[in-house]
Amino acid sequence: MKKFKRFSVILLIIVFVTILSSCAGSGDREILQVINFRPEDQGFYIWLEDEFEAEYPNIDVVYEAVDTAGYAAFMKARIQSGEVDVFGSQPANVNTAKTLEDSLPLNDLNIWDKIVDSAKNEVKISTGEYLMAPLSYHTEIVFYNKDIFEQFGWEVPTTWNEFVTLLQAAKVQETAKTIKAPIVYGGLDVWPMAMITEALAGTTILQDDPDFLLRVVQAYQNPEDNPDRYFANNPSFVEFFNRWRVLVQYLQKNSTGLQYSRAPGEFGKGGYAMMIDGSWSLSQILEVQPDFELGAFVLPGNDDPLKNEYAAGKGSAAFSIYKNSDSIEEAKLFIEYLYNEDVYTRYINTAIGQPIMEGIELENDIAKEIFRFKTVLTLSNQWVEKMPYDLIMKQDIGPYFINGTMDVTTAINLIDTEVKNQSEIWLQYAQKYIDKFHPQTE
Repeated sequence: MKKFKRFSVILLIIVFVTILSSCAGSGDREILQVINFRPEDQGFYIWLEDEFEAEYPNIDVVYEAVDTAGYAAFMKARIQSGEVDVFGSQPANVNTAKTLEDSLPLNDLNIWDKIVDSAKNEVKISTGEYLMAPLSYHTEIVFYNKDIFEQFGWEVPTTWNEFVTLLQAAKVQETAKTIKAPIVYGGLDVWPMAMITEALAGTTILQDDPDFLLRVVQAYQNPEDNPDRYFANNPSFVEFFNRWRVLVQYLQKNSTGLQYSRAPGEFGKGGYAMMIDGSWSLSQILEVQPDFELGAFVLPGNDDPLKNEYAAGKGSAAFSIYKNSDSIEEAKLFIEYLYNEDVYTRYINTAIGQPIMEGIELENDIAKEIFRFKTVLTLSNQWVEKMPYDLIMKQDIGPYFINGTMDVTTAINLIDTEVKNQSEIWLQYAQKYIDKFHPQTE
């Protein structure tokens, strides 16, 4: 019995020492906490963790991602607790107060000579500092079911009238229950309305009056009242709204009850003629292995077919380093590692975005088709802080346009009124807009 007790004590000591050794070993590794949106890219980041840690065995990457709708609250909590080193960003937010408050300038990263100028410009502020490392460029386009189009003899539309005629024909087939709906839309999260408005704006107002926002800003900076201040006075803006209101009448029934994250999968299952969305949703469509031939075209919002060649595009994914991180050097290594050619090639073909590095080959044929389209920077992203236009468009106008309970005049007056009510914020925005997009006017 004594021998057994002695053996048990020795065994416990061995186990205890082993645990201590293990803890000491893990303690030698620097924890790098990375948070992001787009959980659908999780497969790539699991692979990346293994590859990066093999290259840098002293760093332990902890990667977490949540849906876009919940990301702002998630990020806020992690910033407040200090449990973040690298965080996912969107270039459209580069000038926001929150980005300026939380982000470390990244000019000393060894990545900028690899990145195309258009992507660099989106993440640069007026002081010349880069606050984000851009990863991909995406466009808002129309995915369509080629089999349904062939079944009913429909052609890809090249003008607005042709598009409306197509939508009306699809509505007839929905009523006859031969298709589910002309357009599938996941509107429960509210913000996806931007996919529709940006796609439409790219071929309407941004083609017919591309400098209208500059005129609005300059008119507002002038202390004298000026008709150019008011969006209701811009014919191109009004027509853009008229066509938006028409378009959303062709979404599936109860579209505001479908989660955005489910919409690509629903489209991929078949039965819907079209889906208007960001090109990033291609990966989710393909995940369900659709049994129909998939195609894509630019939303033809204009009467002039030559102006319907421009898809609205934007930088949609980026990483920033939290300026109060305790692991800044490790965070820099992590971001630089993403721009190794083999790593970045794998990323771009997993997330299926337009490369922002030269010489990167896309593998998917539909992605190649999408990224051959000419692009123009989305209207929303030209608003710098997306305020008040972006939020009102998605939250206060979109749902009412869908159910037909708001007219265009009321909708545009909402924006004009909000601008007037928040004049001080608007003037700050106006200066940021000038600094970013028209510094030569200073």
